[in-house]
Amino acid sequence: METKNAYQKISNGELAKLLADKREALRALRFSAAGSRPKDSSEPAKLRKEIARIMTEFSARAITDKQHRVSETILDAADEAHIHTTT
Repeated sequence: METKNAYQKISNGELAKLLADKREALRALRFSAAGSRPKDSSEPAKLRKEIARIMTEFSARAITDKQHRVSETILDAADEAHIHTTT
């Protein structure tokens, strides 16, 4: 991906598939490099960083969803309290 924020534009399904692909690539790289020298020794670190960025985006989305649900609950409770006090 070009930037760290590029994952914000991807849907949850595509993000999950991308995460699975990156994890599989890291696993394959580990096993292929077990008996020989790797071509790019920094590739595992790059893949781990990409995986971490994707997982961070999942966490940020979960937190945002939770905050939206909490704020909706608070607003619903406030509306309910307002209805009971006005009747």
